Amino acid sequence: MVEKYITKKGHDVDTVATCLEALEKLQLTDYGLMIIDLYLYQMSQVDPLKLFLHTNKQRMPVIALKNATNKGPESDLSRFDAFSYYLELPVDWQKLDGIIATL
Repeated sequence: MVEKYITKKGHDVDTVATCLEALEKLQLTDYGLMIIDLYLYQMSQVDPLKLFLHTNKQRMPVIALKNATNKGPESDLSRFDAFSYYLELPVDWQKLDGIIATL
């Protein structure tokens, strides 16, 4: 759903199903923005993706999507310092537009 929305706004979008696929694409292509499902990221055992996002934070903003039913206490989010922004699911399209507009 996010993919369709961003595509309609005129942006190119690549999607992946796993953190491993994301890491592979990130090593081949420079992206202006990444949107990642926080649940997928938390469940990932792919530490290289986490390291990549942490070390490339200044170069590429990352929006983490978090599901209200799966999230822990807000303080737990501090350990995910690779992210520039957080959005609750379902996505508030105006907030997403606002974030993209600032980039």
